[in-house]
Amino acid sequence: MRMTIKRLLKKYGYPPDKRDKAIDIVMEQTKLMCSNEVTYGTGDRDNSVADRVAEEKGKY
Repeated sequence: MRMTIKRLLKKYGYPPDKRDKAIDIVMEQTKLMCSNEVTYGTGDRDNSVADRVAEEKGKY
């Protein structure tokens, strides 16, 4: 991920002397975004998948 950030900064002309700090900031923002991510479901995979299909629930 760091390499991708470095490439993007270089591609868009970010100053080389400020890249290391920018990478650290982006990595920290990524961690915060991941910690705020909401997961749905109760952990029972069959029920969470079945709730999203267009068919009636039933026995197969």
